[in-house]
Amino acid sequence: MLGITTIKLSKSSGVFLLLTFVPIAVALEFLNAADHIVIFIVAAVGLVPLAKLIGDSTENLAIYYGSTSGSLLNVTFGNAAEIIIAIVAINAGLLDLVKASITGAILRNILLIFGLSIIAGGFKHALILLELDEYRQELI
Repeated sequence: MLGITTIKLSKSSGVFLLLTFVPIAVALEFLNAADHIVIFIVAAVGLVPLAKLIGDSTENLAIYYGSTSGSLLNVTFGNAAEIIIAIVAINAGLLDLVKASITGAILRNILLIFGLSIIAGGFKHALILLELDEYRQELI
């Protein structure tokens, strides 16, 4: 009699099934079997579980090393796309692309993330006051 093995998947493990798109994208690229747009889409789908792995890893490291080191790791790996683009672009001699990528990342972090934080805080608290007296003493 053959034993039947069942695999139980959690809700988040379904995302890891998308890892199969990574070797498919590599194979399509090396075999020239598809258009560049198709390869890009397949590779982008394959990056989703890899981003989740990086996020989960930094969260687990933050538990072990503490919130300060964990936050530093999260920010560093959160900007992994900009780092990869910068390395590839510098090797190709595209310094203007590197400057634009870094500028875009800074503007995104300052304007988009901070702005959405203010909007989300405004939904919960109608009026947000910042008491500067205690901080002024630290600055002096």
